[in-house]
Amino acid sequence: MTIVSLLIRLVISVAIVALVWLWFEMLTWYERLREGVALKQQIEILLPNSIEILALYMAVGLDLGEAVRRAALVMPEPGRTEFTLIAQDLQFGIPVGETMSKFANRTGCQDGQALSLLFQQADRFGNEIVSKLHQLASALRERRLADLEKATKSVPIKILIPLVIFIFPSVMIVMLTPVLIKSGLLR
Repeated sequence: MTIVSLLIRLVISVAIVALVWLWFEMLTWYERLREGVALKQQIEILLPNSIEILALYMAVGLDLGEAVRRAALVMPEPGRTEFTLIAQDLQFGIPVGETMSKFANRTGCQDGQALSLLFQQADRFGNEIVSKLHQLASALRERRLADLEKATKSVPIKILIPLVIFIFPSVMIVMLTPVLIKSGLLR
């Protein structure tokens, strides 16, 4: 064996190992991306109810940190984790606006950005927060309902393409075959 053939085998081996490693990295990246999208969707679904719970606790007279901590106890899992992190940040003395901005950046949902802006404005201007939280929760629900209605309106268009490509030709073959056999075109 010559040195050239050994080098060629080495290069091919390294290339194969690199491709396999790259393939697994791509799969891992894609899985993390899917998990992030799923988490974002779950948070967007839970956020209106979470905001309502938060508003109820604050209307009773609890401060924001205690309201967030208690709201985290009654929430399902993705919201529980996020609200627990918010409560911990508030306990450590991080300002409300910064804490909510971290929440919005962590989850990546627009609704979290709206909640963050609401708390920043309330902190800066001294606005009454409970009624604003109720308004935000109802606005988020209405927007989610409008998004769902929009998605359902696009379903017939999406169904039409497979219908035309696959089902319509099959039906035409079934309907026209007896006619073509009777007329003598097919034997």
